[in-house]
Amino acid sequence: MNSKLPILMAPELVKIEAYTLLHVDDFRAGQSYSEVTLSGCDISNSQCPDICFQEAVFTKCNFQRAVCPGLKLIDARLDRCDLSNADWQHSQFQRVELLSSRLTGITFCNAKMKSVLFSRCKIDLSNFQQADFGTCIFRDCNLEAADFEKADLQKVVFDNCNLRSARFFGANLHGADLRGSNLTSLCARVEDLRGAEIEATQLLYLAPLLGVIVD
Repeated sequence: MNSKLPILMAPELVKIEAYTLLHVDDFRAGQSYSEVTLSGCDISNSQCPDICFQEAVFTKCNFQRAVCPGLKLIDARLDRCDLSNADWQHSQFQRVELLSSRLTGITFCNAKMKSVLFSRCKIDLSNFQQADFGTCIFRDCNLEAADFEKADLQKVVFDNCNLRSARFFGANLHGADLRGSNLTSLCARVEDLRGAEIEATQLLYLAPLLGVIVD
């Protein structure tokens, strides 16, 4: 476990028991919803651009292939949800927790994230190109072959994550913490990794990038 994890601002979820239970038929593009819960909903293949949730809890919801560009989540928690192959580009997350959820193939291009926790999530083959991260933690996540090209990752911690074959070309990793994560076959240039924090044992995985042979 990383001993220097930053402190995230947790979602401000007050009196959850009094939140309104929202149904799939209530979704409308361009609308805002506050103090709501969704449980077991199937929102797959839906198209809901520019929708906003503030103080919201999603539990076991199916967002597969949902197209929600411009989605805004403020003080929200997603628990055991399926977001695989969803298109959430240009989304904005602030004080959000994603727990034990599946995000395989999700698109988060040009997203803005501040104080976001991804914990025990499957996020392989995802696309975070040009995303702007504030203080964020990926904890115990599978990010194999994730694409962070040109993303701003200065305040991101990858804590015990699988970053095998992840792409970081053109990303800003100065100040990012990669300690304890699997960096096998990382796709990056030496200059892309400048300023990132790693452990001495991880240098072995980065040897091909440095043009050296470890015998």
